[in-house]
Amino acid sequence: MTIKSALLVAALLAAAPAMAEDAPASGAPLTAAAAQKASFLMTSNGQSATVNNVVAAPDGSVAGVSVIYNDTIYMIPGATVSAGDKNRLKTSLSSKEVRALKH
Repeated sequence: MTIKSALLVAALLAAAPAMAEDAPASGAPLTAAAAQKASFLMTSNGQSATVNNVVAAPDGSVAGVSVIYNDTIYMIPGATVSAGDKNRLKTSLSSKEVRALKH
């Protein structure tokens, strides 16, 4: 193994913890602060919407998530939102149910 290869492996190993997801532990409720880091929201049928704003409840939980979907703003109830993969949130609502929530 060359010195460059060894340095590359060492750098990757050192960066691994920093690349880990910031998802809350299973069973832990999603906080508004954590949800604000998300860029996208995925519906239950795999459609994506851009997160516009996260509305925090007085206890720090998510009261609602405003999203832009097909050039329209929709307010998703916080009770249907959870942490998703990478920089995303997910909702238990389908895209048809989201469209019914037109703001």
